[in-house]
Amino acid sequence: MLLSIVIPVYNAEDYLERCLDSIISQSYTNIEILVVDDASTDNSLQILKTYEKKDTRIKLFANKKNSLAGKARNIGSKNASGDFIWFVDADDWLEEDAVCSVVHFLNNKHSDILVVGFTECFSKNKKKQYLPDDTINTELALFYFLQIRKGFYSMPFPYIFNKRFLETYGINFQEEVYYEDIVFVAKALFFSNGNIKILRKNVYNYYKENDSSITKRSSAIKISHLLASYEALKDFLKEKKILQSYKKPFLHRFIVFGLSKCFKMYFGLSMKKRNTEAVKNELEFYRKSSLLDSKNLSSIAQETKKMDGFSDKKIRKEYKKNLGFLWWVRKSPLVTEVGFRIVSILNFLRKRCTTILNLDLR
Repeated sequence: MLLSIVIPVYNAEDYLERCLDSIISQSYTNIEILVVDDASTDNSLQILKTYEKKDTRIKLFANKKNSLAGKARNIGSKNASGDFIWFVDADDWLEEDAVCSVVHFLNNKHSDILVVGFTECFSKNKKKQYLPDDTINTELALFYFLQIRKGFYSMPFPYIFNKRFLETYGINFQEEVYYEDIVFVAKALFFSNGNIKILRKNVYNYYKENDSSITKRSSAIKISHLLASYEALKDFLKEKKILQSYKKPFLHRFIVFGLSKCFKMYFGLSMKKRNTEAVKNELEFYRKSSLLDSKNLSSIAQETKKMDGFSDKKIRKEYKKNLGFLWWVRKSPLVTEVGFRIVSILNFLRKRCTTILNLDLR
């Protein structure tokens, strides 16, 4: 079996070698590595050219214009020759036996999608492991995805996709937008009709302390794109005539993980960067809407308590934290913003002190 690994790259010079080394050193060698440089302004492209010369399995593509990860992944997917495709981010890395474990599992179990476990890495000493639940009815995958439960997340890296499956249903990433993965994963889970296998093993390392990562940089355009991604998700559910069936989990996800993230990003912007009146007005509309009234937030909190199993423990904490944040947004946005900024400053100072301390210890 040939496995295609697709890596979108943008200004990842500090992490790229770790990522590529973890892949080319895999014991299972029948892989192709499609790296797409998205008009990086640092040394990423030169690093990729060096690795391309070193390993013939690496195929390099370079965009002349920065078009974001969706287009880069689509270029890699379109040019992939493998039976399955694994989307890996340039600042992450694979476990030593990752590919061998994945291929061995896929050889024994036919599926359209394989879901794997991963480790969230904040620093050398702080990690969180996320293992998918292999006891669930996979026909409920889209439902769990909307709740962000049981191992079904928006990021594409915990999934390995059958290439023919993606081609058959025309499943591609949205291009030139942020949060392109939400609708992509939702479509894949819907069209799979439950033909999903689960490998309850950590094979992937997800790096969370990359300050240059797209997910760490707030902007008004990112807020607009996140809101638009949920609108696109709603349109897809409506198109497939399943919106009514999934209305509650969709709205809960939009409120708890969509709106909370939008408000956090907005509060993180300087006054100078809050240059889009439309974004401000849209967020104010949602803040005053029935979606964020105390009755609705309490109802969601009660639903959250019904989540069962150890695998839901972490996500319940996220629900609780975000619901509390949204309650304050509704009650007093100014107090919430001040508190959010103070916490952000304290976290920044903590990281700086930790960095300085580590340097002194060396």
